[in-house]
Amino acid sequence: MPTFRTRHSGVLVLVLSLLVITALLAPPPVRGTAAPQQSQNELLEQLQKAIEKVQDGDLEEGLAEIQKVIEAEPRLAAAHFYAGQASAQMRRWQQAYDYFVAATEQLPGYGIAHVQACRMAYNLRDFDGAYQHAMRAAQAGIDMTDAFAGLEAVTNLPEDWQQRLEAPRVLIGNIDTEALVAQGSSTFGGRQAEQGNAGADQRGVPVVDPFAGMGGGDNPGAFPLGLGTSGAGLAAALQAEIHEVRRRFGEELVRSEAFGVVSDQELANLVLYIKVDDIGEDVPRPLTGFVKLFDLSSEEEVYSRPLELRNISSVSDLRNDIARYVGYMEEWLREQRR
Repeated sequence: MPTFRTRHSGVLVLVLSLLVITALLAPPPVRGTAAPQQSQNELLEQLQKAIEKVQDGDLEEGLAEIQKVIEAEPRLAAAHFYAGQASAQMRRWQQAYDYFVAATEQLPGYGIAHVQACRMAYNLRDFDGAYQHAMRAAQAGIDMTDAFAGLEAVTNLPEDWQQRLEAPRVLIGNIDTEALVAQGSSTFGGRQAEQGNAGADQRGVPVVDPFAGMGGGDNPGAFPLGLGTSGAGLAAALQAEIHEVRRRFGEELVRSEAFGVVSDQELANLVLYIKVDDIGEDVPRPLTGFVKLFDLSSEEEVYSRPLELRNISSVSDLRNDIARYVGYMEEWLREQRR
C-alpha cells in the first residue's frame, strides 16, 4: 500500500485583508417556537466525547456515539470523518470508505478525508476510486506523490493525471445574502446590520470568509454557520437550502476535471462568489442572482454569469442546474487557454 506525506498549511493568513461574514442566514428562533433539540456546542461536545472513546480503544461504543451525532446533524463533516477513522481501526474498509466519502461530500475540499478515502479504496482494490481521491487530495493541497507512485505500480493512471494536478484551485466563498436581508421581509426579519454584509470590499474583491462552515484550518468539518439549530418555518428551510447551494457548487467543482477545490486561501487561485438577489417563497422555489470568479493574484473579477436556479428545494433540479453552471465555467476556462 502506498504511503502518504501530508503537508499542513498552518494558520490561515488573510493575504488580501478580506472581511469576515459573521452569519449566513442564521435567524434566531421565532418567538413562540420550540427550542432546538441540541445546540451546536452540545453536538460538538458529544462528538468530542465519542472521539475520546475511540482514542481510548472503545471503538464500538465510540462509533455508536458518533453515529448519534450524524443522525442529529448529517451535515457535520467531522462526524463522518471520525466515524470513518473508527471504522478503519476495526478494519471495516467499506464502511470506513463510505464515511470518508460522506465527509468529502459535506465539505468539498476536505483534503485529509480524501486521503483516507484513497487509502480505503486501495485496501478494497478499487484503484479507480483510489486515484480519484488521491487526485482530489492533491488538488486540495496535500502531497500525494507516494500515492500516485503506488497506484502506477498496480494500475494505469489516466494520461492527463499530471495536467489535472495543475488545474486552477478554487476556494468556495460565502453566499452573499445581503439583498435578501435588506428586503426586510418577515422571512428574514430585516436584520441587515446584525446579519453582516457579504458584498464586496472597496477594491471589488468579494467579502468572504474562506472557512465559513469549515471550522478553520486546524479544525475542518465543523458546523456550517447557523446549522445545528432547528430555526423556524420558512427561514429555517431557506437557510438549509442556501447552504445546500453552496455545498453543491463545491461538490460539482470537485467532480470537475478542470478545477480543484481547496479550503485554504493560500492555496487558491480563484474564489467562487455567489450572490443571491431573490428566492421564491413557494415550491418550486427559484433562486436568482450571480455567480462570479475572482482571481486572487490580480484581485479582479474574471468571470460573471447571471444565476437562475429553477428549484432549490429539489435535489435533482439543484444538482442538474449547478452542474450546468460548472460546465459554463469549464467552457470559459478552455477559452482562456486558447
